[in-house]
Amino acid sequence: MPTPADAAATAAALPILNPDHVWYSVKEFAERYPGVSLGGCRWAIFNSSTNGLDKAGAVVRRGRRVLINPERWFAWQRTNPVCSPPRARTRTKAAPASRIARPTMAGCA
Repeated sequence: MPTPADAAATAAALPILNPDHVWYSVKEFAERYPGVSLGGCRWAIFNSSTNGLDKAGAVVRRGRRVLINPERWFAWQRTNPVCSPPRARTRTKAAPASRIARPTMAGCA
């Protein structure tokens, strides 16, 4: 049976987990941090060469696998608060009935 001294020696021998050593897959990252959407992560990673994410070192690619470091990701996000995908424009008012295209019967047999 291990003694408390053995447990202390074992704990001292283990490396301290550095935040730079923590990496998550895109799906794991989005699940662990609910404020980050899976689509938003993928958009940022797809555009990482233009939005500065590559320079921040937050993303590592190993073949098809993409890994994210949370500390570096959120540091990048604090320096780039406006990096977000463009939103689709919505119509503010309906088009008048006279401008709506109606199907014609031309060409029907």
